[in-house]
Amino acid sequence: MRRAALAVVGTGAVLLRCPDEEGATDSGALAAAESGCPCDAQPPQLWSDNTAFEGCAAEAQRVAQGLVAFRLLPGDIAGTVVCVPLQCRPCAGGAPSLPPSESNVLTFATSELCPLGSPVIVTDAALSEAQQEFIQTFGASPLHRNQEFRGLWAECSGTVQRVAANVCFPTLAGEECDEWSKYALPRCRLNLGFPYDPQHMSFLTAHACPSTRQLYCPPDVPIAIRATLKAGSRSTGLWAATIEGLLPSLVAIRRALTASLQDEVNFARGSGSSADAAFKRFGREWIEHELFRLGCSQEDWHRTLNGITARHFNEELPLLGLPLALCPTCCRDGTARLRVVTLRNPFARLASYWREWKQRRGHLAPDISFDAWLKEILSESPDRSFISERDEFHVEPAFTSPPQEKEVVFLVERPEESIRLVEDALCREPYRRCGPLPPFPGGSKGALSRQSEVSWSIELQALVASRYEHDLKAETDALAAIELMLREEKLCRPLP
Repeated sequence: MRRAALAVVGTGAVLLRCPDEEGATDSGALAAAESGCPCDAQPPQLWSDNTAFEGCAAEAQRVAQGLVAFRLLPGDIAGTVVCVPLQCRPCAGGAPSLPPSESNVLTFATSELCPLGSPVIVTDAALSEAQQEFIQTFGASPLHRNQEFRGLWAECSGTVQRVAANVCFPTLAGEECDEWSKYALPRCRLNLGFPYDPQHMSFLTAHACPSTRQLYCPPDVPIAIRATLKAGSRSTGLWAATIEGLLPSLVAIRRALTASLQDEVNFARGSGSSADAAFKRFGREWIEHELFRLGCSQEDWHRTLNGITARHFNEELPLLGLPLALCPTCCRDGTARLRVVTLRNPFARLASYWREWKQRRGHLAPDISFDAWLKEILSESPDRSFISERDEFHVEPAFTSPPQEKEVVFLVERPEESIRLVEDALCREPYRRCGPLPPFPGGSKGALSRQSEVSWSIELQALVASRYEHDLKAETDALAAIELMLREEKLCRPLP
């Protein structure tokens, strides 16, 4: 796993392409020598031709001491480019000069080194200075006035790609900190199907937070949502993204992506060329630079693009992976936030997952009955020939002990009333965040009747009641809280 350090880069600099004659004469070398601060060439690096510019710019930022400069020249292997970062130190007696170069070399530098150059456009080639990167990733609005940013880093491995930050909240009782993350892997995915509804769970799939056992934590709203799998978890991910204010950007990027891919795919079909070329272009333009910013290797990049393309073509819905900035924020502990736990009736949850399991994994045990399957998946040591750890994860209880006093149980079968309970809790001390939350996204048709789709013997009912004891108690208490709230609202209504 790679953990990338941050390149500290000054703001306001403009990268220029230097004219061929600049830095190509002996006079440039003489001036650099006389100034006492020549630009030092760093060890050369070999890049593929489609990533060399951004990659070399990132490396030049990493080694820069105030002035950014680098050179590109053809590699000996076809399709490769040699990158030579230049380390140029500011001089007391004037700006340093670029060393001479050959005619087939492209030189890029900031204006102090290349005053006659022409501006070029560069994508984010590396993580910015930490505080700036934090704002670009998580937004400028703090969760609390006393919020303190304590550091930012990146991770890249075969299973995790993310930007993470350490955020602390000093209080009279001491200091509490939390870890916030935006994930590129597990990657959130947007539905490109038509027609689409941005307030339906199918619009966005964002499972990084629950799959890593973290919480959905919008950066500027004091709420931490623990999603329970097969309990409206896809709706919960979209709800968290909407609370975070990502929905308009998601709709806008869907319009841009569908317009671009539509033209390319339709052209490819008419010409007989491969339609997946459009998705390779998408990967280059939308995903590739993000991976290099995280410190990922070329192999990580190819594996990521192949996974995005394969899933788009092979899955039932045409979902496409998104850049991490458009995915909901996760946090490790929910520090300084109201804890909200989504809950679904355990009988409905199990019936729903049985339905999904038959479609995805039923071929592993084609003759198994619901009765036998349920006993197996809830056993202490299930048969691994057809029950995986992922299966167990999807049906594990939401609560293994009674809910904490400050936790709000969100019943996905009663979303409107549950949102009002959350709003009331947020408006009280210590959060004092009074205002409406967005509606909970719609779910699958028939979700409310899943429980009745299977038969429940007395033995199965007892098994579920025992395993999900705290879930059932939390559901009963949440229903009572909803009924109390509705009665109080009725009593407080003015007479006509």
